[in-house]
Amino acid sequence: MMIVQQPNSGRCFVCGRNNPKGLHMKWFSDRERQVVFADFTLDDDYCGYPGMAHGGVIGAVMDEIAGRAVMINDHSPDNLYVTAKMEIKYRQPTPTYQPLHAEGWVDKGGDGSRVVVKSEIRTADGTVTASCVCHMVKPPASFTNSKNMALVAGEWYLDE
Repeated sequence: MMIVQQPNSGRCFVCGRNNPKGLHMKWFSDRERQVVFADFTLDDDYCGYPGMAHGGVIGAVMDEIAGRAVMINDHSPDNLYVTAKMEIKYRQPTPTYQPLHAEGWVDKGGDGSRVVVKSEIRTADGTVTASCVCHMVKPPASFTNSKNMALVAGEWYLDE
C-alpha cells in the first residue's frame, strides 16, 4: 500500500497549521486505491447542537476532500480545481468527541476542465454520517496567474 501524507497550508481552515481556529486535519493519499483520507475528532468548538458537528463544518471538510482528491498524484498549481457545486447528504448527526474518518475519490474525470468527486464521513464503526458529490472546475487563468495564487502555492508544506 502506498500512503503518502499530503502537504498542508498555513491559514486554511481545514488543514492550516497556523490557523488557531482551524481543524488542523492531516490528509493522506492512498495512491493504490486512489483515495484521500483523514482521521480526526471534532470537539464542541465545531458543534451545531451539543454533541453534534455543525453542518457547515462538515461541508468545509467535504470541500477540502474534493480539492485534495483531484490533486492526489500532483499538487502543482496546474492541477488546481475549485468547487462549482456541492451536494451533501446529511445521513445522521456527525458526533463530536468521537473518532471520524473522511475519505474521497475522483468519480468521473471530464474534459480536463471538470471533475466529479465523491466523499464520505464515517464513524469508527463504519456508519456513514454524511456523503457528498462535488463538481469541480478549473479556475480561470486570471485566478491561477494571480499574485494570491503564487502566495498560496508558496505556503504548501509537509508536517515535520
